[in-house]
Amino acid sequence: MIREENDGVTLLCKAAHENQIIPLILFWLPNIEILEPEWLKKTVINLLHNYITGDRDSVPVQECDA
Repeated sequence: MIREENDGVTLLCKAAHENQIIPLILFWLPNIEILEPEWLKKTVINLLHNYITGDRDSVPVQECDA
């Protein structure tokens, strides 16, 4: 944890690949905001935009090991 405030916390997370962090970000929606890196913020915004607009061909498929 980097910083704790009355309205939330700032966390630092390291991941080897975006496929490790994006599912975690989606799990915490809408209670999460990506501060940086900018490419990750744009990637998640584009993923969500494509999903809600029905552009399923642009949404990457993530396989489940379960």
